[in-house]
Amino acid sequence: MSFDRDRVLRRLKAYERARDDLRRAPTAGISEWEEWAIAWRIAADQTEGYARRNKMIAAQLEELVSERRKDPGLIYVWESGNAERHNPDGSAVPLQAVTINAADPTRPVVLDQLRIVNGQIVASVGSNVMVEHHRGVRLMPIKIRGGERAPPLGATVHTLVETGDAYLTALRRTVFPI
Repeated sequence: MSFDRDRVLRRLKAYERARDDLRRAPTAGISEWEEWAIAWRIAADQTEGYARRNKMIAAQLEELVSERRKDPGLIYVWESGNAERHNPDGSAVPLQAVTINAADPTRPVVLDQLRIVNGQIVASVGSNVMVEHHRGVRLMPIKIRGGERAPPLGATVHTLVETGDAYLTALRRTVFPI
C-alpha cells in the first residue's frame, strides 16, 4: 500500500475534525463516537505505516507503538475503530438518561408518576419537578478474534478521546516534527 504524505495529512485533518465535532457536542452521541473512532483508527494506521518508511525515526515509532499496545485505553480505542468499520455490533450503544431535580431546592419533589412511552421517559409532573433528558454513549465489550475486549474500568468517551488524541499528537510530532 502506498502511503503518500499528503494522504496521511488529510487523514489526520479528518481525524481532527471528528475530534472537534465530538468535543463540541454538548453530550457525545453514538454518531460522534463512531465517526471519531473510525477517523482515529484510519489516521493511526496510515501515520504508523508512513512512519515505518523512515528509518531515522524507527526507534521513536516502535516506542510509541509499544505504548499503544500496552495501554488499556489505547488498546480499546484501536479495537473500537476497527469494530466501528467492520463489525456490525460496533463498540458502543446509544444511552438515554433522565435527570430529575427540584425546580425549587427548598421544597420537596412530588412525582405523580414516571412512565416510559415509546422509549422516552415521561414524568407526569406533580409539583416542583424539573426533568431533563440526556443522550450519551455506553461503551460495550468489543468482539475480537478469540474473545472480547472490554472498555477499561472507569473509561468514558471523553477519557478515551483524550487518550487517543495524546497518542496521535505524539505520533504526528514524531513523523511530522514541523
